[in-house]
Amino acid sequence: MNNSSSIELQPETLAAVQAMAAERCVGLDAVVNDALQRGLSSLRQDLFFEERLRRAGDASVEEALEILRGMGKGNPPDPGDEIPEDLKEWVESRRAARRP
Repeated sequence: MNNSSSIELQPETLAAVQAMAAERCVGLDAVVNDALQRGLSSLRQDLFFEERLRRAGDASVEEALEILRGMGKGNPPDPGDEIPEDLKEWVESRRAARRP
């Protein structure tokens, strides 16, 4: 499916898109589509978190952080959330590196 649209780009944006397309050995449309998809994804993510903030209502940042700090403490992982056997040694080495 090839839906064609005409858009105007600022000269510096066009130059950057052309350089990236040449670097990747792809057409301008591929670079523009990729950039638009990434931008839309970012905007959707922003909207997601804005909605969550609205739903939080009067909860303060401190209250939210307190809830997050307590999550998981003393609770075993849910089924499927366990650390895979082949990564346990690596995870433990990372934990040890963070300890004072």
